[in-house]
Amino acid sequence: MLTFDAIRGKEYHGQITGVDRVGTSDQGVVDFLVTVELTDADEAVKPGMTAAVNIVVNELQDVLLVPNRAVRFNDGKQIVYILKDGQLVPVEIELGASSDTMSEVLQSDLQAGDLIVLNPPAEFEGGGGPPFMR
Repeated sequence: MLTFDAIRGKEYHGQITGVDRVGTSDQGVVDFLVTVELTDADEAVKPGMTAAVNIVVNELQDVLLVPNRAVRFNDGKQIVYILKDGQLVPVEIELGASSDTMSEVLQSDLQAGDLIVLNPPAEFEGGGGPPFMR
């Protein structure tokens, strides 16, 4: 999906026709030039316009997702904290595909509808729950 700041309220679609084999590094970030051919261009699209592009590499259906910011590592295991009966309960998870904001849950006792705690602290003080529970 492509959007142009100069063309409000319209989305375009395209197909990748080329990806550079060698990237360029800038401050530790490697960029690769990607060429996208518009498949539904119209007269509003002009040569030289800059577009925001979202590239879908995999589309998942009927999967359980968790927000990446809720995932923590504890003793080498991935966990999320859920709120159950007023207490934080760690739940071990195994993750699959991910985007910049969400990850697929491959294996876990986590259920759809569980209340996941976002941005839990790395450690809880004094053996009690987190500060917001006191």
